[in-house]
Amino acid sequence: MLIRLFNYETYTNMNLLNVKDNMFFSFIIQLFHMIKFYGFWMIVHYATTHIYSYMCTPKSIIGFITSPLLAISPVCRAVDWMRTISIYTIENMWYIFGIWFSTHMTGLFRGITQRINPR
Repeated sequence: MLIRLFNYETYTNMNLLNVKDNMFFSFIIQLFHMIKFYGFWMIVHYATTHIYSYMCTPKSIIGFITSPLLAISPVCRAVDWMRTISIYTIENMWYIFGIWFSTHMTGLFRGITQRINPR
């Protein structure tokens, strides 16, 4: 059933195959994928920080004495490497998000001005 109101098609006529062609839904899908990626690295950063403090720097006198030996162990070095990579990834994601957002806003406004001033 096609309902027309002010010569616009309503959501009852929306074809689900053309959802990706819609600019709003495309924006939401891209945003969802970015949130998943950011969430993954937040979890990695949070987990590795706590794992490092639990395994590589125990809270005792013996842990204080053995921490220089534990710090150079392969497990602690791997956890520290993952923590460092997560920090750099989260930092770079903020840069990429800013660039992505500004390019979408620039493209959005350029599209509106082209519709207002057809040449």
